[in-house]
Amino acid sequence: MFTKESCQIFDDAADLMNLKTTEADHFDTVVRNNKQRNGARSKKIEVQTANKYDGLAIEDPPAADDEDVSQPIPPRTPAAQKFRQPPPITIDNINNYAAFLKKLQEMTGQKLMGRVIGKDLHVFPQTLQAYHTIRKFIDKEKLESFIYQLSKEKELKAVIRGMPSDMPPQQIIEGLLDLGITVNDCHVMISRKTGLPMPLFLLSLPKNDSNRDVYNVTELCCMKIIIEILNKRNGPAHCFRCQGFFHSSEFCTRNPKCVKCGKPHLTRDCKKNTDKKATCCHCQGNHPANFSGCPMNPLNKPPPPPKVNAWEERIKKKEMMALEKLKSQAPALTSAPPEVVTPRPSQLNLQVNLLHRNPS
Repeated sequence: MFTKESCQIFDDAADLMNLKTTEADHFDTVVRNNKQRNGARSKKIEVQTANKYDGLAIEDPPAADDEDVSQPIPPRTPAAQKFRQPPPITIDNINNYAAFLKKLQEMTGQKLMGRVIGKDLHVFPQTLQAYHTIRKFIDKEKLESFIYQLSKEKELKAVIRGMPSDMPPQQIIEGLLDLGITVNDCHVMISRKTGLPMPLFLLSLPKNDSNRDVYNVTELCCMKIIIEILNKRNGPAHCFRCQGFFHSSEFCTRNPKCVKCGKPHLTRDCKKNTDKKATCCHCQGNHPANFSGCPMNPLNKPPPPPKVNAWEERIKKKEMMALEKLKSQAPALTSAPPEVVTPRPSQLNLQVNLLHRNPS
């Protein structure tokens, strides 16, 4: 298949080479079609569709509002509060620890863990139900123990400044109740030095959001006042019942001890005169049991020694032993006398022969 140009070129060449016309007629001239051939189109499969809502009347859609309408956001589910294990319960003077723990497990129906520290048994309840069951058992059997208050049962402590000391506490409670603040207890504070009432009132309130606004109150009972947070004492808690440390007297059922004379009775029942000196129940010293300078007070105990790495101590000991060994060897080297060289027998014979040859 040749085009016009190729045929013309061939004719010219045939004329030059004297080819015959019959030979040139064997070639056909093909006219090129400029149109591009389209590929065979694939036949599409027609799918019949039917709309079951064709019979319904079509209505115009409502006009959209210009304002953006935001969909309400669903409220977030509150995060699960972290469960706090109840505080341990300390029980004194238990004869058979294993049998006592087994009895508590049968009462609560739960597994309990215990730890013996000194003569005290520390019981660790796993749930609040077990905690309250053990508390009721202790109160019923009148056991010597102390417990810690649950965090949700703790109260807010606040101090009112600027109120006269002769103000009736009930009037203060009613004035705060009018402001939407509930008070469990209110009493005037007594000075430890003079024993006289001070212009300070201590408030005990349930821990909730509405009662936290008590610190914003500036006027009460027609008086300008200031309500502050109760300052915590330095050092561990001190029990006014058994004179022990690290717990309060509110949940203590131990045998009482007097803070003045140290005898086994409550402090309010003490008949000691002010002329006699106080006796500490901890160290038998001439001071009350709540004296901060008592040697048995945890604040006055010496701190524990710092922790030491055993490997570092071992290396230091080896270095010290090596230094001592070098020091002990140094004087021996410096004070050693000079070595005396003794002649050998061969050298003696040579010297004798030389003397015989040269007697002069």
